[in-house]
Amino acid sequence: MKRTRLWFLLGLFFACAASLMAGEIVTPDDSRIVYSGAAYPQLGEEGVELLRFAPDLLDDATPLTHGFNSQKARTTAGVSIRFATNGPVVELVFEDSGTLFSVFRNGVFKNLYRTHEDGRLKILSDELGGIVEYEIVFPLWSNPVFRRLELPEGGSLYSLEQHEGPVVATLGDSITHGRGQTFGNQTWGWVASQAVNAEYYNLSIGGSNANRYQAESLKAIERLDLCAILWGYNDWVNRGKSVDQYASDMHEAIDVVREIHPEAKIVLMSLLNTKTTSSKRTSDRYSAEDFRAAIREIVKSRNDAGDNAVYFVDSQTMTNLDDLRDAVHLSVEGAKKLGDAMGAEFARILNEG
Repeated sequence: MKRTRLWFLLGLFFACAASLMAGEIVTPDDSRIVYSGAAYPQLGEEGVELLRFAPDLLDDATPLTHGFNSQKARTTAGVSIRFATNGPVVELVFEDSGTLFSVFRNGVFKNLYRTHEDGRLKILSDELGGIVEYEIVFPLWSNPVFRRLELPEGGSLYSLEQHEGPVVATLGDSITHGRGQTFGNQTWGWVASQAVNAEYYNLSIGGSNANRYQAESLKAIERLDLCAILWGYNDWVNRGKSVDQYASDMHEAIDVVREIHPEAKIVLMSLLNTKTTSSKRTSDRYSAEDFRAAIREIVKSRNDAGDNAVYFVDSQTMTNLDDLRDAVHLSVEGAKKLGDAMGAEFARILNEG
């Protein structure tokens, strides 16, 4: 039985491949293709580059002047392509070969797919004749350019229903960008957002420290219901900021979020548990607990000033050292654990007021 099904699928694959020449070529600007998590998609002659940050910011930014590395920012964390088709096989064409994508079918993980030497990614449908909604989740640390989608003869592309849930964004460093994971759907922010059926924007950048510039990218998002912020490790360990400087930079980022989205709920998370015990720059002058205390004080000061839509979440209690893959970054399992816990917090906060 298994062998019969295998030969059937192989025959179907080659038959569909032969019919692609007579099928439909769908360009990246087609409205039936939905790009999620890319606040600044850039359409060019070679295809669409799904950017999370504005091109001029990426051109100008340096770690010293902006608090992050533009090359790490020019990656597709939290980005996906969504579309619905009845085609027995679908081909997506990218600029690069050898890129691995995580593919979901009707909301359920299907498999990992790698682009071939010609940049093609081929997916066979499990539901012949039926309409299937696909989500192609991009890798976290690269920047694949999407060129087109190809359907076989008789295959059609269908418009997706507009998302009606909340909109969530995260700001932070590599912990939230996804160091320790491979695909956007493995990060804690994605997991937490899925728990509340949210459209998700991951505006975190590996190696960054608290800054206003990442927050300014929220201008491209029309509506924002919740913004979660997790910065502090790099501020303490790698930049050697004083607690006062860290608090000032955090306030500045919060001010930007509040100016762009006055009604959004802002969630400040405490530093997670880490094996690191001292700063590379300030040695033992400050501790992780000093930076955790600063977050609590920031929330208190904002609340006392009348902004009761700023919340503190003690995320340190949500993971332990066994959930790390190194001194600070979460494993895939650790990210899932934090995402589940934060999803419950997102639900609670979104339901308030």
